[in-house]
Amino acid sequence: MNAIWKHSDSLYGENVTDSSTEVACQQSLHEACRDWLDRSGGARNRLSIPWETAEFEFGVEAYEYILEDTTVLVFRGTFGPGDHANMENLMMNFLLESSTERMKEAWVQDAGLKWDAELSRRFKTAPDAFYKLLIRTAENYVLGQDKPLKQEFAPKNASLAYELVTAVQGNTTLSDWITGFTEEGAVSTGYWEITKYIAEAAYQRAVAKRNHTLIITGHSQGGTRAQLASMYLHKQNGVKHPTITFAATGSACAAQLLFDTKANLLNDMNPFVVHDHMQEYVHPLDPWGNSMLGQDVGGGQTCFWGKKQEWQETAPDGAITDQAYHYCSLIYGYSAPVLIAAEAGMLVRDHANHELQHNFRQCRYFTHSIESILINLATDLLDNGTTFSGCAVDDIVAQNSIGQCPVGKIAAEEEAVALSLILSVLFSLCCPCICLCWLVKKQRNRREAFDGAIRVSTVNHDDEGLLAYGNDKETNYDFELPGVS
Repeated sequence: MNAIWKHSDSLYGENVTDSSTEVACQQSLHEACRDWLDRSGGARNRLSIPWETAEFEFGVEAYEYILEDTTVLVFRGTFGPGDHANMENLMMNFLLESSTERMKEAWVQDAGLKWDAELSRRFKTAPDAFYKLLIRTAENYVLGQDKPLKQEFAPKNASLAYELVTAVQGNTTLSDWITGFTEEGAVSTGYWEITKYIAEAAYQRAVAKRNHTLIITGHSQGGTRAQLASMYLHKQNGVKHPTITFAATGSACAAQLLFDTKANLLNDMNPFVVHDHMQEYVHPLDPWGNSMLGQDVGGGQTCFWGKKQEWQETAPDGAITDQAYHYCSLIYGYSAPVLIAAEAGMLVRDHANHELQHNFRQCRYFTHSIESILINLATDLLDNGTTFSGCAVDDIVAQNSIGQCPVGKIAAEEEAVALSLILSVLFSLCCPCICLCWLVKKQRNRREAFDGAIRVSTVNHDDEGLLAYGNDKETNYDFELPGVS
């Protein structure tokens, strides 16, 4: 954020130049939104599960807003450590297998920009096969409190799976509805069983009890959860509930294949049919919401915001003043695995790690944050629900299609990198062993030569006075060191 404040680029105006002012402006925006909701006259109920931990630690944070004839179900985006672990299960396959081409597509097709030589150079100088392997290895084998989904199933580890199952079993209403919920199931599908319960409860309260229209919404991971819940209710009840999401990370591919155990959600939903009741609002250069993490459900409508005419009218030589373009243009060209590696603080070639990390975060600040979306939609949104930047219908993802969604396989280039690393390790281990063996053998030969010199067979003088060894008259004698008896 320092670069943003230094150049007076804050979302809240050029006078915001430090953290405290930024936070104060952010809080004022949130309070204004809460005041607007209060003035609407509706009631608000928290539906979060587990109740005690969903807000800051783990679980699904959700609210329902009850208006005169409408109930709005809202899913919050990623916030706590449990949310991050669940998000990895949803999007990691797409990030590793499909995100690189999708980022180029977002830049060229969605934003209407040219993929120039500099962007091509970035990709060539920072190939992503190594970083894919690095991320895949970390996801599968790194255990710890920051990776709760990967921990052993034991209470002492306080794993997410254990905590979720304990919370469900400790609640009679939940345990009666979510039957057979095990730790293995929690690892496979993460928050999904709890999300289903919240969606079904909201449906029963809104539609069956109040005869309300149910609208489902959410931001980021919460937007993806809203799309999944909407598809679930459509399959279960045959009703298409209006679903409006903001920078959703994409549910079409996540429903087909989750990362941790290769599970899927296809028994509960059908992502292969038209879902024209869904509408997504996203910035075309948003790396989280539009390119890196997933694909939206087909048949729905995606409306872009923040797309500027100057992007096409001005050459990308620094003359474009739009902040979102400026900061995002510094990260596009690098593949998603490289950006994730930078975000995690891993070594990234061709670019100072911290600089790429900061540019990535600054791009997300202008394109993905809920504050940026609120501020920009206030001017970009039209009365009919479309935007000045335009809307387009999302393509339907075909079942078992090749190329549209990941399949959960390791790419050939990753295997090649893994083989190279294994050979390098073996060589680094074998080389010292060979040197050690050579030194041992050399030392043994020297000792044998020394022992041979200590034991002298025979010493005779011939007629010429020369010293001769090994004559037939062998005489053995012992040597005595001076002063030693």
